[in-house]
Amino acid sequence: MITIYEGITLMLLLAGVVLIIWSFIISKETDQQTNISDLENYEEYQSRVDEINQKIIELNEYSEFAKSELDVKHKELLFLYQLINEKVKELEIYKSGNGITSNTVIETQISSINQDAERANYHSKHHMENHNKRIIELSEQGYPTAEIAKMLDIGQGQVKLVLNLYK
Repeated sequence: MITIYEGITLMLLLAGVVLIIWSFIISKETDQQTNISDLENYEEYQSRVDEINQKIIELNEYSEFAKSELDVKHKELLFLYQLINEKVKELEIYKSGNGITSNTVIETQISSINQDAERANYHSKHHMENHNKRIIELSEQGYPTAEIAKMLDIGQGQVKLVLNLYK
């Protein structure tokens, strides 16, 4: 016969086994819920990474555009330096032939060159401002980014950047 002590021990052992099995079942359900939340977090982070990558691509396009514009301006500047050197040589020849003092002629030419440079700088800044305003106007009229870029003869990255900056 089974004594009360043995019965209580047997019941406690059986309860322990049931609790162990139940803990395994609950841990599997918790793991499944954790996997689902991890998947949602991964998708959220992936969308953020994709957005950041798109911004990097846009900045890269704009930097390429800016680099090409700087190259053009650099070539223009080199051309202007070449013209200045030619003018200085012409003035030296003119000065030596007419007996005019070099300081007066050179000062006149330098002031003329400075005025031309200031006008070119003003037009360049004014031109870029007009692009930004025009980009915003065309976007508000419903034109897509690619079409705005074609109309203004600029890169799509620059259009996207200007639109993102003014939003």
